[in-house]
Amino acid sequence: MILIIGHLKGNMIALFLVSLIVLTFWEYIVGVLLEKIFKTKYWDYSDHKINFQGRICLTNSLAWGFLGVGFIEYIHPFIVSQLEKVDPELFHVIIYIALGIIVLDTIISIIKIVNIKSALEKIEKINEEIRKKIKDLKERGKKKTEEIETTTENVKMKNDEISVEKLESRRNRMSERLYRYVYRLKQAFPAINTKEITEILNKRKQNKENDSEDKGRK
Repeated sequence: MILIIGHLKGNMIALFLVSLIVLTFWEYIVGVLLEKIFKTKYWDYSDHKINFQGRICLTNSLAWGFLGVGFIEYIHPFIVSQLEKVDPELFHVIIYIALGIIVLDTIISIIKIVNIKSALEKIEKINEEIRKKIKDLKERGKKKTEEIETTTENVKMKNDEISVEKLESRRNRMSERLYRYVYRLKQAFPAINTKEITEILNKRKQNKENDSEDKGRK
């Protein structure tokens, strides 16, 4: 930003117009790339009267113009004046640490977004395993009423019950972690919407409703 429009400092009109055009173009390119890579929209301005493909709109473009003026004329000079007071060696260390944190956070965020679908598949596999074990337990329960109980059979059923509880606990932990991440993602990008994200949010809502019904029965 500084390299592209920094030389316009002092010329408010030119700075505003160039900031508006450059940053609007940048927002559009970033929006397209995110949609191509992650198959979803992170923002959508379709409800604005003047917009283009829902990726950019007049309101935001004007905001970019004012931001460019404010940053170049006031914010950047203030930051530079403060940084000049910092020891150069310490400043370099701070830059490397900050850059490392940003890169690490970006990588983690990308991995989490890509892994949403695989995490849902893992949860569904656990659900399927739970359903099979519960079905098996029910069938054994029926046989117990028709046949003589044996110690070995009782031990097997007890082990299966414990196994189901462990699987349910694991599934619930995975679901809760996944929901917390998706919730934060929706808070940052309200317009983001994919089949997987909708499924996670709907399951959370359904689980809450089921919990409320269970409490009501009790």
